[in-house]
Amino acid sequence: MFSKNVFSKILLIASSLFVSYTASAALTTVDTLIQVSVQINPSGGNKNDCPNYFGNGGFDTCQITLGTTEFATVLGKFSADGSAAGTEFLSTSSLSTANWGFNGDDNNNVPGIAKGNWKYTGTDSYPSIDFWVAKGGSGFILNWMITDTVENADTCAVKFSVACMSLAVSVTTGEWTTPLTEGKGKDKGLSSRVAKDPKDLSHITFYGNKSIEVPEPTSIALFALALFGIAARRKNFTL
Repeated sequence: MFSKNVFSKILLIASSLFVSYTASAALTTVDTLIQVSVQINPSGGNKNDCPNYFGNGGFDTCQITLGTTEFATVLGKFSADGSAAGTEFLSTSSLSTANWGFNGDDNNNVPGIAKGNWKYTGTDSYPSIDFWVAKGGSGFILNWMITDTVENADTCAVKFSVACMSLAVSVTTGEWTTPLTEGKGKDKGLSSRVAKDPKDLSHITFYGNKSIEVPEPTSIALFALALFGIAARRKNFTL
């Protein structure tokens, strides 16, 4: 006989596992983050990040890569002039302009200015952003966030590296700055060119990763109870 007392204990254990799981799922570690930015000046005629530097097979093929390491796929691109032709989204997603806001504005208009900020509401499939690119002039700046620790700072001594880019933290807000213009060095009596003011923003592109679906706590708890029931039946126990 599989006693009611034993069954009650099983229910109690399963319930505690359920509560423990949901409590853990609700907790989010909050760390201090710092932004890493790298200016890239592609060679050749087309100096865009996407399509070009991070993918030449069409918008959907664009990915943040370094060597053979892939970090994130393109999610959306906004033109600073607000033209529909310059705004694109990953075709296999449900993303739209409604998922982004710029400079505290919810109307999704991207200002053509050198510095600004953005926010992302995300979807279940693509909940956050891992990298973003601000294009201006003949180059662009690749951005990502890392946790602010001494170890990470040492790792990112070389920013544009697999080790540093692997530290990227998924976020829903961020800032952009466009590349600086170059002035002639002779203006200041120098033989080399010197940086001047930032270029106006041409476009901004966002990259992220598809979320990994995790079973809901309720489903896990029910599955556990089902296993107990199967085990009891196989041993010819009765409740």
